[in-house]
Amino acid sequence: MGEGTEHDEPDLVCILLGAHDLREADLPTTAVAAVSETAWPDAYASGHGRSRPILDDVGPRAAAIREDDLVLVDGDRGIVIANPTDRALAAFQAHTTGIAPTHRLYLDYAHQPVRLPDGRQIRVSAAVSSTRAISRAIECGPDGLYAASGCDAGGIGDAVRASHGKPVTFAVHPEGCCGHALVEGASQGDVTAVLMVGSGLGAVAVFREELERAGAALAADGRDTGRVRVGVCAAPDVTDPAAVLEAGVERLTVDLCGERLSGQWLEATMEAARSVLVPVEAVLESGLYDHLAPSVLEHGLNGVVVAPEHVQSWKEALREAAAATWSR
Repeated sequence: MGEGTEHDEPDLVCILLGAHDLREADLPTTAVAAVSETAWPDAYASGHGRSRPILDDVGPRAAAIREDDLVLVDGDRGIVIANPTDRALAAFQAHTTGIAPTHRLYLDYAHQPVRLPDGRQIRVSAAVSSTRAISRAIECGPDGLYAASGCDAGGIGDAVRASHGKPVTFAVHPEGCCGHALVEGASQGDVTAVLMVGSGLGAVAVFREELERAGAALAADGRDTGRVRVGVCAAPDVTDPAAVLEAGVERLTVDLCGERLSGQWLEATMEAARSVLVPVEAVLESGLYDHLAPSVLEHGLNGVVVAPEHVQSWKEALREAAAATWSR
C-alpha cells in the first residue's frame, strides 16, 4: 500500500494466492498492480496494453507478503520487491519513472522533503563540488543534488547512479559538450541542466536542440535516453530578471553570491518566475545559515541549495518556520 496524493483511497497491490479463476476485470479499481502466486492465463489473454503491471507464477514466496507491506512491482523486468530498503526504493523509482514522478516515497524521515501545511514542498538540495562527491552527500538526506561543475561528461552517468533516484542538477556550459552524457544519464534518473545567464539570450533553445541531436544519435545506436530539464542560473548582476525566462526554461536557479536573501533583484526575479510558473531555487553560501528559513517562506522560494552538512539543519529550520507562520 502507498498513499497517492491524487487518490482518496490508498493504492493497492493485489497479491493473489493459490489457484484462482479471477479475471483482470475482477481487480478493484484502486489496484495499481497484481502479483499472482500461480499461473494466471487471463493476465495475458488480452492483447491490448494495460495501465498496471501484472506478474503471475511468482511462486510460494508471494504468500509471505502481508497486508500493509510496501510492495514494488516492475512488470517490464518481472521484479517484485516487498519491504525494500530506502536505497532500493530510490533506485527502483529512478529506473521505472523515466520523467520525474509527481510523487516519490522515502522510507527514512531524514530524506523526506519539507512539506508546508498548504501542501507545497520546499526542496533542500546538497551542493557538491564534483560529481564524484554525490555518493557521500546523499547520506546527509538531501532532496536533490546540485553539481556546480557539471560539465564532466565522464562522471555524469556515475553521478546519476550514485544519487539513488534523487534529482540531480548539473550546471553546464551552453556549448553542449556533455549533451550525450546528460541525455543518457536521464534514462536512469531525474536530470536537470542549468545554463549560466551570461551565455546570452537564445542559449536555452540552442542547448535544447543539441540535446535533441544527442538523443537521436544515441537512439540510433540503440542506447537508452531520457528527457533532460533545461534551466538557467541567474545572479544579481543581471539587470532584467524577466529577460532570462525565455521560452523553454523549466527551472531557475539564483546564485546570490554572498548577497542577503532579500532585495529588489530577488523580488523582481520571483515575480518574473511566478508569472511563467517556473520554480526557483537559491544557491546559498555556507555563511548564509538556516536562520534565514523564514525569508525563504516569505519570498516563496521552491528550494535552497546548501552544503551537505547543513541539509538537516535547514530542513528543521524550514519546518519550524512553517509551523510558526501557519500558527499565527
